[in-house]
Amino acid sequence: MLVTTLPHQLQTQTQKRNSFFPKTIQSLIRRTSLSLNNIALSNYIIQIIPHYHNYFLPIESHKNVTFDNNKTEFILITRKQLHPTSSSYSVDSNTNNERKAMHSYFNSLKTLLEICSIMQQYKFIHLNIQKNTIHYIHDIPYIHDFSRSFLFKSLTGERKAVLFQSYNPAYIHLPPSYHILCYITQNGLKSPGQGTIDYILQEYINHAIQQGIAFSEKDSFQFRESWTYYLSNNQQIVEDCTSWDAYSVLLLYIQQIPVTKQYLSYLEKIRNFLIHVVLCYPSYSLHDIRILLNTLIF
Repeated sequence: MLVTTLPHQLQTQTQKRNSFFPKTIQSLIRRTSLSLNNIALSNYIIQIIPHYHNYFLPIESHKNVTFDNNKTEFILITRKQLHPTSSSYSVDSNTNNERKAMHSYFNSLKTLLEICSIMQQYKFIHLNIQKNTIHYIHDIPYIHDFSRSFLFKSLTGERKAVLFQSYNPAYIHLPPSYHILCYITQNGLKSPGQGTIDYILQEYINHAIQQGIAFSEKDSFQFRESWTYYLSNNQQIVEDCTSWDAYSVLLLYIQQIPVTKQYLSYLEKIRNFLIHVVLCYPSYSLHDIRILLNTLIF
Protein backbone atom coordinates (compact mmCIF):
# COMPACT_ATOMS: atom_id res chain seq x y z
CA MET A 1 0.00 0.00 0.00
CA LEU A 2 1.39 3.40 -0.96
CA VAL A 3 2.15 5.87 1.79
CA THR A 4 0.61 9.25 1.02
CA THR A 5 0.89 12.64 2.70
CA LEU A 6 -2.31 14.64 3.13
CA PRO A 7 -2.45 18.47 3.21
CA HIS A 8 -3.11 18.62 6.95
CA GLN A 9 -0.15 16.29 7.48
CA LEU A 10 2.08 18.62 5.48
CA GLN A 11 1.12 21.50 7.74
CA THR A 12 1.78 19.39 10.82
CA GLN A 13 5.12 18.26 9.42
CA THR A 14 6.19 21.87 8.80
CA GLN A 15 5.23 22.79 12.35
CA LYS A 16 7.27 19.87 13.65
CA ARG A 17 10.25 20.91 11.52
CA ASN A 18 10.16 24.42 12.96
CA SER A 19 10.04 23.06 16.52
CA PHE A 20 13.24 21.05 16.05
CA PHE A 21 15.53 24.09 16.31
CA PRO A 22 14.64 26.17 19.39
CA LYS A 23 18.24 27.30 19.94
CA THR A 24 21.49 28.00 18.15
CA ILE A 25 24.95 26.71 18.92
CA GLN A 26 28.36 28.26 18.27
CA SER A 27 31.62 26.52 17.44
CA LEU A 28 35.14 27.54 16.51
CA ILE A 29 36.59 26.21 13.25
CA ARG A 30 39.84 26.78 11.39
CA ARG A 31 39.84 29.18 8.48
CA THR A 32 40.51 26.97 5.44
CA SER A 33 39.37 26.88 1.84
CA LEU A 34 36.81 24.21 2.79
CA SER A 35 35.38 26.16 5.73
CA LEU A 36 35.17 29.33 3.63
CA ASN A 37 33.36 27.39 0.92
CA ASN A 38 30.95 26.02 3.53
CA ILE A 39 30.18 29.59 4.64
CA ALA A 40 29.80 30.91 1.09
CA LEU A 41 27.40 28.14 0.06
CA SER A 42 25.49 28.45 3.34
CA ASN A 43 24.95 32.14 2.56
CA TYR A 44 23.71 31.21 -0.90
CA ILE A 45 21.21 28.73 0.54
CA ILE A 46 19.89 31.22 3.09
CA GLN A 47 19.55 34.08 0.61
CA ILE A 48 18.31 32.22 -2.48
CA ILE A 49 16.44 29.04 -1.55
CA PRO A 50 12.94 29.64 -0.08
CA HIS A 51 12.13 27.75 3.14
CA TYR A 52 15.69 26.44 3.25
CA HIS A 53 15.27 25.54 6.93
CA ASN A 54 12.94 22.70 5.90
CA TYR A 55 15.76 20.95 4.04
CA PHE A 56 19.20 22.26 4.99
CA LEU A 57 21.29 23.02 8.08
CA PRO A 58 23.58 25.81 6.85
CA ILE A 59 25.88 28.06 8.85
CA GLU A 60 23.58 30.88 9.93
CA SER A 61 26.25 33.46 10.77
CA HIS A 62 29.99 33.76 11.32
CA LYS A 63 32.75 36.11 12.39
CA ASN A 64 36.54 35.96 12.15
CA VAL A 65 38.60 35.34 15.28
CA THR A 66 42.37 35.75 15.64
CA PHE A 67 44.33 34.93 18.79
CA ASP A 68 47.32 37.12 19.61
CA ASN A 69 49.73 34.26 20.20
CA ASN A 70 48.59 32.14 17.30
CA LYS A 71 48.93 33.03 13.64
CA THR A 72 46.23 30.52 12.70
CA GLU A 73 42.95 32.27 12.00
CA PHE A 74 39.67 30.85 13.21
CA ILE A 75 36.02 31.46 12.46
CA LEU A 76 33.24 31.48 15.03
CA ILE A 77 30.18 29.99 13.34
CA THR A 78 26.56 29.83 14.47
CA ARG A 79 24.18 27.05 13.49
CA LYS A 80 20.77 25.90 14.62
CA GLN A 81 21.08 23.38 17.40
CA LEU A 82 19.90 19.89 16.64
CA HIS A 83 17.02 18.53 18.65
CA PRO A 84 18.31 16.31 21.49
CA THR A 85 16.50 13.27 20.10
CA SER A 86 18.07 13.52 16.64
CA SER A 87 20.07 10.55 15.38
CA SER A 88 21.30 8.93 12.21
CA TYR A 89 18.71 6.85 10.39
CA SER A 90 19.24 3.12 10.00
CA VAL A 91 17.17 0.13 8.94
CA ASP A 92 16.55 -2.61 11.48
CA SER A 93 15.81 -5.86 9.66
CA ASN A 94 14.42 -7.41 12.88
CA THR A 95 11.92 -4.68 13.66
CA ASN A 96 8.53 -5.76 14.97
CA ASN A 97 6.81 -2.74 13.47
CA GLU A 98 7.12 -3.35 9.74
CA ARG A 99 4.72 -0.59 8.71
CA LYS A 100 6.58 2.03 10.75
CA ALA A 101 9.97 0.93 9.38
CA MET A 102 8.65 1.02 5.81
CA HIS A 103 7.09 4.44 6.33
CA SER A 104 10.31 5.91 7.78
CA TYR A 105 12.62 4.47 5.15
CA PHE A 106 10.40 5.17 2.16
CA ASN A 107 9.40 8.71 3.13
CA SER A 108 12.89 9.81 4.16
CA LEU A 109 14.16 8.60 0.78
CA LYS A 110 11.41 10.53 -1.01
CA THR A 111 12.24 13.64 1.03
CA LEU A 112 15.92 13.46 0.12
CA LEU A 113 15.07 13.11 -3.56
CA GLU A 114 12.81 16.14 -3.18
CA ILE A 115 15.78 18.05 -1.74
CA CYS A 116 17.88 16.90 -4.69
CA SER A 117 15.20 18.23 -7.00
CA ILE A 118 15.40 21.62 -5.26
CA MET A 119 19.19 21.63 -5.61
CA GLN A 120 18.84 20.77 -9.30
CA GLN A 121 16.46 23.69 -9.74
CA TYR A 122 19.14 26.07 -8.44
CA LYS A 123 22.00 24.12 -10.09
CA PHE A 124 23.52 23.63 -6.67
CA ILE A 125 25.71 20.52 -6.29
CA HIS A 126 26.46 19.24 -2.80
CA LEU A 127 29.03 16.68 -4.02
CA ASN A 128 29.35 14.88 -0.70
CA ILE A 129 26.00 13.39 0.30
CA GLN A 130 26.88 10.55 2.64
CA LYS A 131 25.75 9.26 6.01
CA ASN A 132 27.78 11.89 7.89
CA THR A 133 26.36 14.85 5.94
CA ILE A 134 22.70 14.04 6.64
CA HIS A 135 20.97 14.52 10.00
CA TYR A 136 17.71 12.70 10.67
CA ILE A 137 15.39 14.40 13.13
CA HIS A 138 12.39 12.20 13.88
CA ASP A 139 13.18 10.39 10.60
CA ILE A 140 13.14 13.66 8.63
CA PRO A 141 16.44 14.24 6.77
CA TYR A 142 18.37 17.51 6.65
CA ILE A 143 21.50 18.08 4.58
CA HIS A 144 24.48 19.94 6.02
CA ASP A 145 28.22 20.49 5.44
CA PHE A 146 28.65 22.38 2.18
CA SER A 147 32.44 22.48 2.29
CA ARG A 148 32.75 20.65 -1.04
CA SER A 149 29.63 22.05 -2.69
CA PHE A 150 29.58 24.28 -5.75
CA LEU A 151 27.27 26.12 -8.12
CA PHE A 152 27.22 25.01 -11.73
CA LYS A 153 27.65 28.60 -12.91
CA SER A 154 30.97 28.73 -11.03
CA LEU A 155 32.51 25.90 -13.07
CA THR A 156 35.31 27.75 -14.81
CA GLY A 157 38.28 25.86 -16.16
CA GLU A 158 40.26 26.75 -13.05
CA ARG A 159 37.47 25.59 -10.76
CA LYS A 160 37.16 22.27 -12.60
CA ALA A 161 40.89 21.69 -12.21
CA VAL A 162 40.49 22.00 -8.43
CA LEU A 163 37.26 19.99 -8.06
CA PHE A 164 38.36 17.08 -10.23
CA GLN A 165 42.09 17.05 -9.55
CA SER A 166 42.23 13.76 -7.67
CA TYR A 167 40.86 10.37 -8.76
CA ASN A 168 39.79 8.12 -5.88
CA PRO A 169 37.79 4.98 -6.79
CA ALA A 170 36.69 4.59 -3.16
CA TYR A 171 34.24 7.50 -3.59
CA ILE A 172 31.42 5.22 -4.73
CA HIS A 173 28.79 7.73 -3.56
CA LEU A 174 29.59 9.64 -6.75
CA PRO A 175 28.77 8.18 -10.19
CA PRO A 176 31.25 6.92 -12.80
CA SER A 177 30.96 10.20 -14.73
CA TYR A 178 32.57 11.99 -11.77
CA HIS A 179 35.35 9.41 -11.64
CA ILE A 180 36.00 9.80 -15.36
CA LEU A 181 36.36 13.57 -14.98
CA CYS A 182 38.78 13.14 -12.08
CA TYR A 183 40.84 10.53 -13.92
CA ILE A 184 41.27 12.53 -17.12
CA THR A 185 41.98 15.73 -15.15
CA GLN A 186 44.59 14.04 -12.96
CA ASN A 187 46.28 12.44 -15.97
CA GLY A 188 46.01 15.40 -18.33
CA LEU A 189 43.77 13.66 -20.87
CA LYS A 190 41.33 15.45 -23.17
CA SER A 191 38.82 12.61 -23.25
CA PRO A 192 38.59 9.00 -22.02
CA GLY A 193 39.39 6.11 -24.34
CA GLN A 194 37.59 2.79 -24.15
CA GLY A 195 40.39 1.30 -22.06
CA THR A 196 40.05 4.11 -19.53
CA ILE A 197 36.27 3.68 -19.33
CA ASP A 198 36.62 -0.09 -18.80
CA TYR A 199 39.20 0.47 -16.06
CA ILE A 200 37.13 3.11 -14.23
CA LEU A 201 33.97 0.99 -14.28
CA GLN A 202 35.72 -2.15 -13.05
CA GLU A 203 37.41 -0.22 -10.24
CA TYR A 204 34.05 1.26 -9.31
CA ILE A 205 32.40 -2.17 -9.14
CA ASN A 206 35.27 -3.59 -7.05
CA HIS A 207 35.06 -0.79 -4.49
CA ALA A 208 31.24 -0.85 -4.45
CA ILE A 209 31.24 -4.54 -3.57
CA GLN A 210 33.86 -3.92 -0.86
CA GLN A 211 31.59 -1.25 0.64
CA GLY A 212 28.47 -3.41 0.79
CA ILE A 213 26.77 -2.91 -2.59
CA ALA A 214 25.85 -6.50 -3.42
CA PHE A 215 26.19 -6.42 -7.19
CA SER A 216 25.50 -9.83 -8.70
CA GLU A 217 27.35 -10.94 -11.82
CA LYS A 218 24.28 -9.95 -13.84
CA ASP A 219 24.15 -6.56 -12.09
CA SER A 220 27.82 -5.90 -12.82
CA PHE A 221 27.37 -6.75 -16.49
CA GLN A 222 24.35 -4.44 -16.83
CA PHE A 223 26.17 -1.67 -14.94
CA ARG A 224 29.13 -1.85 -17.34
CA GLU A 225 26.86 -1.97 -20.39
CA SER A 226 24.72 1.04 -19.48
CA TRP A 227 27.57 3.21 -18.23
CA THR A 228 29.91 2.32 -21.10
CA TYR A 229 27.27 3.41 -23.59
CA TYR A 230 26.59 6.60 -21.66
CA LEU A 231 30.23 7.59 -21.15
CA SER A 232 31.19 6.74 -24.73
CA ASN A 233 28.41 8.81 -26.27
CA ASN A 234 28.19 11.80 -23.93
CA GLN A 235 30.61 14.61 -24.76
CA GLN A 236 29.27 16.93 -22.04
CA ILE A 237 29.57 14.77 -18.92
CA VAL A 238 30.28 17.73 -16.66
CA GLU A 239 26.91 19.28 -17.55
CA ASP A 240 25.17 16.34 -15.88
CA CYS A 241 26.74 17.12 -12.50
CA THR A 242 23.37 18.31 -11.15
CA SER A 243 22.26 14.66 -11.15
CA TRP A 244 25.15 13.43 -9.00
CA ASP A 245 23.53 14.17 -5.63
CA ALA A 246 20.50 12.02 -6.44
CA TYR A 247 22.88 9.20 -7.34
CA SER A 248 24.55 9.63 -3.94
CA VAL A 249 21.19 9.37 -2.19
CA LEU A 250 20.33 6.15 -4.02
CA LEU A 251 23.68 4.58 -3.12
CA LEU A 252 23.28 5.59 0.52
CA TYR A 253 19.84 4.00 0.75
CA ILE A 254 21.03 0.79 -0.86
CA GLN A 255 23.73 0.60 1.81
CA GLN A 256 21.20 1.23 4.61
CA ILE A 257 19.41 -2.06 3.91
CA PRO A 258 21.08 -5.01 5.66
CA VAL A 259 22.40 -7.59 3.21
CA THR A 260 20.99 -10.61 5.03
CA LYS A 261 18.39 -13.24 4.29
CA GLN A 262 16.28 -11.84 7.11
CA TYR A 263 15.57 -8.37 5.74
CA LEU A 264 11.93 -7.65 5.17
CA SER A 265 10.31 -8.30 1.81
CA TYR A 266 9.30 -4.70 1.16
CA LEU A 267 12.85 -3.50 1.89
CA GLU A 268 14.20 -6.12 -0.48
CA LYS A 269 11.81 -4.81 -3.12
CA ILE A 270 13.02 -1.23 -2.61
CA ARG A 271 16.63 -2.36 -2.59
CA ASN A 272 16.25 -4.21 -5.89
CA PHE A 273 14.53 -1.17 -7.36
CA LEU A 274 17.34 1.15 -6.24
CA ILE A 275 20.03 -1.14 -7.65
CA HIS A 276 18.14 -1.22 -10.95
CA VAL A 277 17.96 2.59 -11.01
CA VAL A 278 21.67 2.87 -10.25
CA LEU A 279 22.48 0.45 -13.05
CA CYS A 280 20.34 2.34 -15.55
CA TYR A 281 20.80 5.77 -14.03
CA PRO A 282 22.27 7.54 -17.07
CA SER A 283 18.96 7.09 -18.86
CA TYR A 284 16.75 8.11 -15.93
CA SER A 285 16.09 11.70 -14.89
CA LEU A 286 15.41 12.56 -11.25
CA HIS A 287 11.80 13.23 -12.27
CA ASP A 288 11.59 9.70 -13.71
CA ILE A 289 13.05 8.18 -10.55
CA ARG A 290 10.59 9.95 -8.27
CA ILE A 291 7.66 8.80 -10.42
CA LEU A 292 8.94 5.21 -10.49
CA LEU A 293 9.45 5.22 -6.73
CA ASN A 294 5.82 6.23 -6.23
CA THR A 295 4.68 3.18 -8.21
CA LEU A 296 6.11 0.75 -5.67
CA ILE A 297 3.33 -1.16 -3.94
CA PHE A 298 3.93 -2.90 -0.63
